Amino acid sequence: MIRLMIVDDEPIIREGMMTIIDWESLGVIVVGTVGNGRDGLARAMVEKPDIVITDIRMPVVDGIKFSEELHAKLPKTRIVFLTGYNDFEYTRHAVRIGAADYLLKPVNTEELTGLIKKLVNEIIRESREFENRSQRAVLLKENLPLMRSRCIHDFMWRKTEEKRFLERAGFLGIPLIEGNLRIVIFCIDYYFQLLANGEREADLLKYALSNVAEELMVRLGNICVCDEGEARLMVLLSSGEDTKEVARSAREVQFYLRKHYGLSVSVGIGKLVSEWGDLKLSYQNADEALEGRMKQGSSQIIAREKSHGSLREEKIFITAEEEAELKNAVTLLDRRKIYDTLEEIFQKYVMEQEVGRKAVEQFCMYLVLIAMREVQRFQLAPEQVLGQNYYYYEEVSKYETADDLEMWLKDIYSSVLQAVEDRRNSKYKGIVTNGIAYAQDHVSESIQVADVAKAVYVTPNYFSKIFK
Repeated sequence: MIRLMIVDDEPIIREGMMTIIDWESLGVIVVGTVGNGRDGLARAMVEKPDIVITDIRMPVVDGIKFSEELHAKLPKTRIVFLTGYNDFEYTRHAVRIGAADYLLKPVNTEELTGLIKKLVNEIIRESREFENRSQRAVLLKENLPLMRSRCIHDFMWRKTEEKRFLERAGFLGIPLIEGNLRIVIFCIDYYFQLLANGEREADLLKYALSNVAEELMVRLGNICVCDEGEARLMVLLSSGEDTKEVARSAREVQFYLRKHYGLSVSVGIGKLVSEWGDLKLSYQNADEALEGRMKQGSSQIIAREKSHGSLREEKIFITAEEEAELKNAVTLLDRRKIYDTLEEIFQKYVMEQEVGRKAVEQFCMYLVLIAMREVQRFQLAPEQVLGQNYYYYEEVSKYETADDLEMWLKDIYSSVLQAVEDRRNSKYKGIVTNGIAYAQDHVSESIQVADVAKAVYVTPNYFSKIFK
């Protein structure tokens, strides 16, 4: 409801306006009626009316003085003056100090109703516009890091020309000081485990990372924090500080997050460049540096001053001999041999090679598929080994280091061994049970192992082996 107050020294006028107008139908509530400007100002400070209808000539404090003070303290309040024909000079002065309108006495009901409707509509429209502006401002603030990131990425990958980039960058608050530019990328370690505790908690920790990085790294110079999505934040740093000093600042960020939030982050630091056109090179350095945590472990700060070239992303395959060795170890239920083979494979194809994260994930999936083919060879379904809702192509992304991925594969192969062993035991149990039943049924006859083996559809040698 729109709040309205009436100020007039004549009680009959105040009472008349209260009764002749259906204020509720206009969406208005009358929050007070007073007889002079002094009391009107005091009441207005309490009620905060949207509209005030006031007489000009009143005792103690007249309508002009009252309106001046009210406008100074509540500038958004609409003021409507009631005036007589002899008050023209007063009315003109009232308009100069911001009166919304004026009405001549005696007040015409239709004219007053029409004026109030107009003012109510204006107030509602302005309120909605303010709310929309506020919502846009909130959305802009919330999405600013993502918008900055997109702006910088579009420029680095030549989707935006430099002139257009500089225009957008200025609007988004990206520092435009060319000369000493560097990209630093922060990545939350084990982000998928945080998501398991709820997306909101993960978002709050990411917000904490953004705030801490901005607060601590601004000491180095002008910075712009950009959201890269999921676990990553990109910091555009405009500073002449050397890599050692940047790494020291990044270490402070790591320490603060670990101490206050129990959060582990890894950091990739790109090289210092002097022109906007070389920013992509600094980004690639930082991105490649972060890939290094797969081998070096989490909570690392890795700087890369020059690119080592694109990391290998094509598919990796082991040799036929190595695959046969794995399969044979599964058949023999040789857990130690499987672990040794997997360790050798990871050392040869991951640790000793310049490979990217995507290639390593695909390599792990390939090794999982070898295990699943062995499972099927023993007439088992993958679901019987890993569970009904186990999606290993999603699970692989949860493990960040080569050691983690190697342990994950060992766990899968261990589950395969257990399933195969259970299957064999179940099968052996059936053969032995049926063999004993056959022997009992023919206890009066002279039977040989070959007779029992034939009855249970296996070779005598095989039956002798499992019956021991």
